[in-house]
Amino acid sequence: MMNVCIEVARPKQETEIIRACNTKVVKPHPQNSIIELAEKGPRGIKGESGAYGYQLLNSDSYSQGSPLVLLAGVRTAVNFNITSQIDELQDPFTGHNFISDNKIDPLALDDVYSIRMNFKGETSVVNTSLLGQIDIGGTQKNIENQRVKFDKDVGISLDFSMQFTVFAKDTFEQNEGQIYITASQDSELWDFNLLFIPLSAA
Repeated sequence: MMNVCIEVARPKQETEIIRACNTKVVKPHPQNSIIELAEKGPRGIKGESGAYGYQLLNSDSYSQGSPLVLLAGVRTAVNFNITSQIDELQDPFTGHNFISDNKIDPLALDDVYSIRMNFKGETSVVNTSLLGQIDIGGTQKNIENQRVKFDKDVGISLDFSMQFTVFAKDTFEQNEGQIYITASQDSELWDFNLLFIPLSAA
């Protein structure tokens, strides 16, 4: 049951604490009121401004004039030719490149990463869906599956993002991870970039 502190302020008198909540000190409140203080919950994981920084990788493997062509139902690997990057990684990730030979390369066993893949795309069939997967091989195969959909007018360029959270276990560390995309209808994709944010370090 949640502990509750009740504070009653009386005019021209010091605040009277009716019941204390653990050992927390309750300061006087400027007006008559009743305040409930919940116990502090667990700390959440750090986000983009966390202790380990981030790495943004831009690829020129595909352009609008020369896109990644997806045929309906055909699982297709995404290649990354990194041409520029913004590297704000902090120790122990300083100097590490998260893409190696077109695959996601974790730094160490038991690391956890957030990965956001951004790209543009076009299709001729409304409600076409795109399934993104990270394949690490072995018996485990796909460790992440994310789906987005062309839910607006067809024949125009749309912006997409796929968000993955990955844990670097043995198979991932040994085999690395290849990103695949499967479209439900013929589609074209281009202008890929990848944002890597380490959430924890081994």
